[in-house]
Amino acid sequence: ELHQRDMRLVLDMVYNHVAYDSTLVTEHPDWFHPTGDIVDWSDPVERRTHRVHGLPDLNQDQSAVVEYLTETTIHWLERSQADGIRIDAIGHMDARFVADLRTRLGESGVDTWILGEDFQGDPMALEETAQTARLDAIFDFPLYYALTDTLCEGQPMGRLASTLSLDRVYTSGVERITFLDNHDLPRIASACGATPGRTRLALHLLFSLRGTPSLTYGTEADLEGAEEPE
Repeated sequence: ELHQRDMRLVLDMVYNHVAYDSTLVTEHPDWFHPTGDIVDWSDPVERRTHRVHGLPDLNQDQSAVVEYLTETTIHWLERSQADGIRIDAIGHMDARFVADLRTRLGESGVDTWILGEDFQGDPMALEETAQTARLDAIFDFPLYYALTDTLCEGQPMGRLASTLSLDRVYTSGVERITFLDNHDLPRIASACGATPGRTRLALHLLFSLRGTPSLTYGTEADLEGAEEPE
């Protein structure tokens, strides 16, 4: 029915961690990194081997973990007939795992569109992730920061222009998914101080600039919410 409406379905897949009370933690304790929470978010080793806010961190270097995640992905893609997957928290894993996953899915006869999330404001680092992980698309966090800095924080519009000028470093051909807010970030209406003119301008820019715009439900209606659980 989705396809009859010319719509597509993308599943959110989380490979980096499991829920606090997941049975996998007790059934397969050796599948997880035996380390504490991330303290230094700028440390690349901590980001990949420590826990995100205490969530048990899967070790994708283990073949059993890779097999489990691959088979789970195939199961849900076949059951749902989804057209693609959104991979959560790529910045907390080795991006080569995602590239290998794509290969494994192809070998199993599963061809799917892959969108990655790397909570990364550095355009060069984001491009490296996109290339290494062999993604079809990636969320454009650098543009998000530029939009909110200029429209909500009053920084010069040159900040936005300089970010857009860095498009020349993107050589992978990976699609950029642009956005103003998401489930991890303040809603744009709150970030811009509930000023309708600014949020309207932000939406106009989102739909005018390059990339594929993504809307969180409620953004179009100026719903507010500065932080969780709002």
